[in-house]
Amino acid sequence: MSDSSTFDLETEETAEGTIVRARGEIDIHACPVLDATLSELTGPRSVVLDLSGVGFIDSSGLRSILRFNGALGDAGGRLVLKDPSPTARRLLDITGISDVLIVQ
Repeated sequence: MSDSSTFDLETEETAEGTIVRARGEIDIHACPVLDATLSELTGPRSVVLDLSGVGFIDSSGLRSILRFNGALGDAGGRLVLKDPSPTARRLLDITGISDVLIVQ
């Protein structure tokens, strides 16, 4: 079982938009941190969620990502999921999320 100490976010503003680097496991314990950070980024902007440091995502994590994608899209922005680990990529593919979101 994970706790919030195994999850970390780093945010960087660039000329192209905002990069959010996630490290650890995106699970029910990490979602409050993820949701709080992402909710501050809603608007007409580009947000890249770098998943290269994420080894595990559970259904609550997927729900947070999808909810943020919807809010960002409604505000005229776009979300890109970047460099998911093989495990995260497999989950995105199995659930069909890679067909709905931009995954690079």
